Amino acid sequence: MTNYNYDNLNYNQPDLIPPGHDSDPDYYIPMYFAAPWVIAHGYRGTSDQYSYGWFLDNVSQSYTNTGDDAWAGQKDLAYMGAQCGPFDQHFVYEAGDGLEDVVTAFSYLQGKEYENQGLNIRSAMPPKYVFGFFQGVFGATSLLRDNLPAGENNVSLEEIVEGYQNQNVPFEGLAVDVDMQDDLRVFTTRPAFWTANKVGEGGDPNNKSVFEWAHDRGLVCQTNVTCFLKNEKNPYEVNQSLREKQLYTKSDSLDNIDFGTTPDGPSDAYIGHLDYGGGVECDALFPDWGRPDVAQWWGDNYKKLFSIGLDFVWQDMTVPAMMPHRLGDPVGTNSGETAPGWPNDKDPSNGRYNWKSYHPQVLVTDMRYDDYGRDPIVTQRNLHAYTLCESTRREGIVGNADSLTKFRRSYIISRGGYIGNQHFGGMWVGDNSSTEDYLAMMVINVINMNMSGVPLVGSDIGGFTEHDKRNPCTPDLMMRFVQAGCLLPWFRNHYDRWIESKKHGKNYQELYMYRDHLDALRSFVELRYRWQEVLYTAMYQNALNGKPIIKTVSMYNNDMNVKDAQNDHFL
Repeated sequence: MTNYNYDNLNYNQPDLIPPGHDSDPDYYIPMYFAAPWVIAHGYRGTSDQYSYGWFLDNVSQSYTNTGDDAWAGQKDLAYMGAQCGPFDQHFVYEAGDGLEDVVTAFSYLQGKEYENQGLNIRSAMPPKYVFGFFQGVFGATSLLRDNLPAGENNVSLEEIVEGYQNQNVPFEGLAVDVDMQDDLRVFTTRPAFWTANKVGEGGDPNNKSVFEWAHDRGLVCQTNVTCFLKNEKNPYEVNQSLREKQLYTKSDSLDNIDFGTTPDGPSDAYIGHLDYGGGVECDALFPDWGRPDVAQWWGDNYKKLFSIGLDFVWQDMTVPAMMPHRLGDPVGTNSGETAPGWPNDKDPSNGRYNWKSYHPQVLVTDMRYDDYGRDPIVTQRNLHAYTLCESTRREGIVGNADSLTKFRRSYIISRGGYIGNQHFGGMWVGDNSSTEDYLAMMVINVINMNMSGVPLVGSDIGGFTEHDKRNPCTPDLMMRFVQAGCLLPWFRNHYDRWIESKKHGKNYQELYMYRDHLDALRSFVELRYRWQEVLYTAMYQNALNGKPIIKTVSMYNNDMNVKDAQNDHFL
């Protein structure tokens, strides 16, 4: 198992597949979240059980072997290792010797009372609405149907909301993707996502933001906030303030490597080329997250979004997802498509490539130490998403609590992180697809994340990416996704929609479009709302004492008869 935060589209990106292995998702492939944490659970004889945990607190790339026999002589070995940095190990056990006892003890090891509140001891307590059902789409082109631009398969958020409400499908709110932003500029909005088709300030009954419009219909919203700022010759306000305060990651290394720049500058900035998929791309600057003044600057930018009605945050592309860029190539070059032998013959870990993130040699501020010195990003790769989420939670959400317009509590759903991320919010497990394999992995991922201390987790219901050209998730598979997903903590249907401007994705995936199966789908969403109180109560218990929301069946009453039912059964 490899712990290395990675933007792993479909969990099977070719640059991660070792020679001789097939491209199906498997345990050795790094994912968006890094958890160098292993639990051993077994029995002595017929009834005397034992459980203990092993945590390697190392934020560089780390690995774990638990008896894989792919390499000779390792079948009975269990070990951990790391690419660099301290080897800080913790062995975790509890007097009860049960599996749940170890998980609860591990949450105690991570427990911190942020924000001076007695409730958020083991994890941040979300508002109840987070346990509702949400719809998201990458490819919604306007708020109102009257403002839809011309183009095949374009859809407005108004049509989506009406589709659910007209069919009486319970529906909590919208996940508003980057389509809302002004040409990928983070913390901005486009005119088409205001009722008067012009950007406003909020609070105007004649020109409401998408969030205010949703509030009028009893809904709440999250929106996609990425961790980088589009770079251009004439920078927009947020980018300009980052430049003026010199808070961006510099193009520095211990060996004075030239990482390349663009004519748009700044000349001393580290610049990467970001790929959202479907030809949606931009050059970007990156805040230096380890600096405390960066956290405050970042948090201050949320005030405007909250003041126009945003309810909670969708923290996306936390790695971030840069295109592979070889040293010496122009910044905007996707070297991964042209380099001979990419990815295995020209192994990206050798430093010639950035491997969908910063080049490993780039110096960034290390917030773990009091002097805030700078070290290569390779030494703290898995801390990037954690620090981003911490800044959003503490300086963004808590620091701007008075700007929230509907509820007094907010939350984060992020795509990546590290052990302890539950102090800032929950997670979804990245860009999955529409096959039975991803349905099975949804359950496995949620169980394992709960056993790692992160309770509020889910997958994109129906799968995010296209699998069979433009065809949506099949009705039978969508039914099974909804049946399983309605019982899990985070319940959101989210997909990449094919529209003419990007020619990428599926034709549709909203539940109301499955007319022949709608009654059954509706019944399971209704079940979710009966189940909502159970999840909310379980989350309260987790925030206080660390008990997981979703438990593997092998946790049940320390019962040895179910000790092997781990991946496909949960409580």
